Amino acid sequence: MDENQTQPYRPISKLALGALGIALLGLLALPVDALIAVPVTAAVLAILALYRIRKSGDLAGAGLACVALALSVFTTANWLGQVAMHRALIQQRAQENAEQWLELVAGDRLFEAHQLMKPENDRQAENANLQYHYRVIPEEALASIAPIGEVYPLNDLKLTFEGPPLKQVAAALQGGDKPVLVKSLGVVYSQHHAVVDLQYRLEQDGREFTVSMRRERDRVNRETSWQVLTVAEVPED
Repeated sequence: MDENQTQPYRPISKLALGALGIALLGLLALPVDALIAVPVTAAVLAILALYRIRKSGDLAGAGLACVALALSVFTTANWLGQVAMHRALIQQRAQENAEQWLELVAGDRLFEAHQLMKPENDRQAENANLQYHYRVIPEEALASIAPIGEVYPLNDLKLTFEGPPLKQVAAALQGGDKPVLVKSLGVVYSQHHAVVDLQYRLEQDGREFTVSMRRERDRVNRETSWQVLTVAEVPED
């Protein structure tokens, strides 16, 4: 065979080219969660391209398909790592805020604890006089100044802390019992919202309860706030 004889021309696989282009676009999935489907699609196309190239023998572009596959795997792996780290960070912040709230309850600082159970926009200002906000109003005066259907702050606080299981949990904490984190029951989050359920057990009493925490992120200034959503008792097996 003539050494100068050229190899027959083999067209480059369109699937391989497409996979490479989509894989490069998929690098955007690292900062944008919604684009994670892009590198996954590129990986599928790259595998399909490699299959067709090897099966036909008349197509070139195996190298391009391999590069596309490698980029897609890299992007997906990094995205999964970021998701795991983000979930762990959200859970840590939720636990810190839940335990801050439990400390307020244990210290009988129920005014402050009750504020953390409200959305950020419904709370009193940071330096507000909570003693005044939760002041006791005689029933006859309350009827004349409170709009019909409105729950007065002190009544709202009583309704919150005098119902089960919070009443029993608060009494145990104020009696010196300690909450112990049993496990996280899950983290659900999006760009601006997150909900974390944490299961605790009272060290001495043995009672188990869950604290649901919600995170809100302001879309403008990116500041976050945490709210204690609910406290529920864990049913006995």
